[in-house]
Amino acid sequence: MDMSEVFAFHLDRILGLNRSVPAVCRRFTPFQDGHPCPVILWDSSLSPADNEAQSTVYNRLDRNCCGFKPRKEDTCVERGLYLKCDDQDNIELVHIIQRKLDPRHLVFIDNRGYFDRGEDNLDFKLLKGIKELPESAVSVLKSQRLRERLLQSLFLDKVYWESQGGRQGIEKLIDVIERRAKILLTYINAHGIKVIPMNE
Repeated sequence: MDMSEVFAFHLDRILGLNRSVPAVCRRFTPFQDGHPCPVILWDSSLSPADNEAQSTVYNRLDRNCCGFKPRKEDTCVERGLYLKCDDQDNIELVHIIQRKLDPRHLVFIDNRGYFDRGEDNLDFKLLKGIKELPESAVSVLKSQRLRERLLQSLFLDKVYWESQGGRQGIEKLIDVIERRAKILLTYINAHGIKVIPMNE
């Protein structure tokens, strides 16, 4: 697990998507020498999605880094996964699970973010094939209240807040998200993606 997954959980909730498992930052003195580390709350109703469910969101999570130029230290390069990008049919979809009682509700795990990746190297492959997005999420991105809502939400996780350097560090992370939100809104308009009401 990566610390950025805690941020991803808060962003997921702010946007009203509810697709990630709860993640918080905590200190465990005996195990981590008191260093902050991410912790997820695992729900026993979650199970791996079968191949049929995976195909409906084919390659939605680009673990092989096929949609952008990875760095040497990225996991996909270290494990040789980047080399598999030429054979799109053999790329496995991972980190998507479903609820046993609600198989249509897919849940994304391992929501790692790359805050240090430039806007000229974003992974638009993740958006390929998306025809519709929830109105509630897009309205938050357009509302100019994303920063305020993220600050309020992230402040509740004191350990994460402090681990990122307090408000100043959190503001820098939100700067990245706001820039990417603008790019996403431009992408939505340019590709004619429909923004529709979605009921859970």
